[in-house]
Amino acid sequence: MRKTKALIAAAAVLAFVWLLGASPASAWQKPPLDKIVDLTNVLNDKIPGFWEPREEYFSHKIIANYEGGFHVGVLKAVEHYGTHIDAPTHRVEGKHLGFLEDIPLSRLLFVPAVVIDVSAKAEKDNDYRLSVDDIKAWEKKYGRIPKGAYVLMNSGWGKRWFAPEKYNNKDEQGRMHFPGISKEACEFLVKERDINGVGTDVYCPDYGLDFSANVWPSHQVLLGAGKLIVEQIQNLDKLPPKGATLLICPLRVEGASGGQVRLLAILP
Repeated sequence: MRKTKALIAAAAVLAFVWLLGASPASAWQKPPLDKIVDLTNVLNDKIPGFWEPREEYFSHKIIANYEGGFHVGVLKAVEHYGTHIDAPTHRVEGKHLGFLEDIPLSRLLFVPAVVIDVSAKAEKDNDYRLSVDDIKAWEKKYGRIPKGAYVLMNSGWGKRWFAPEKYNNKDEQGRMHFPGISKEACEFLVKERDINGVGTDVYCPDYGLDFSANVWPSHQVLLGAGKLIVEQIQNLDKLPPKGATLLICPLRVEGASGGQVRLLAILP
């Protein structure tokens, strides 16, 4: 009997030690800095934007230049300016699907990134929209989009960020021409794949002509399904098609329909 109890006790100790060793806290290791890519654009009043007049929607004014020993500025920014995230309530009317503060950390931290490169197509056709065929072609090469992923469209538009006129790409009628994600592709991702959201290096998933016409089919499909959208991302060309992990870090502003984020990717 004593021998049996001793064996049980030893087994319990071994199980406890194993659990400690297998716990995420002890197994997690800080990634080296050369494995971290900053996907965030710097925020200032010179970046591409469509909110006018600019000073009403973004300003950063210094109110103390070490008077009293401190350097202090006041920041004013519309929620959807620069690299930012859309909460579901941003576009959906008639029902509450969550403000910024309602988004759980499980949908923001250590989530898989899928990068679909349509930059060559967008270079030839500035109105190109990522299609269901593009998604299926990616999956044929890299496997099924993982659960909880953010599907990121690399249109190559991030390279235009430092030239706002090229980024907006307006025609003579003032309509913008930039790529997007088609409504059909958004419906496919919502209905056929278990994603957390999408991301783009342009203003939004709705392409420029829809944007200019104040028509938002892709927004409506994604946000209406409770998905998240990260917009105006930089450095997508530095990520692999699969294997990267995202850290999406917005301020937790109560009642916000979105907000600026510090967006980081950990390379595999």
